[in-house]
Amino acid sequence: MLGGRFGVFEVKDLTFSPPNIFLLKTSKITLEIQKTLDNLSNDDLKAFHFNLQNTTHKQKRIPRSKLENKNSRETATLLTDRYEHMEALQVTMQTLRNINQWNLALELERDTAGCWCHCVMLLFC
Repeated sequence: MLGGRFGVFEVKDLTFSPPNIFLLKTSKITLEIQKTLDNLSNDDLKAFHFNLQNTTHKQKRIPRSKLENKNSRETATLLTDRYEHMEALQVTMQTLRNINQWNLALELERDTAGCWCHCVMLLFC
């Protein structure tokens, strides 16, 4: 119970655990993937989708029907829902390289470097 000038109120649960931190990082990953895909032209996004649906990454291919007419936000969400978040980054970077978008792949790798380090810390701490 806490008291203040607005009366007495009860504080429920103020714990902050690593999974909450991980959720913040995973939403950052989805956002970074989206920002990267926003830099693709419509034709390049179609090429990204085509390459993605024809890639067998650990047998977790995203079906064509799920990718049709999706924008960058929807594609980023599909990627992070389908794969583990760090795996989604790897798949995105590899797919960008496959469509000759090397600079975007490098930018995504650079922009998410903190996520890689943080996830390694969560695994070993």
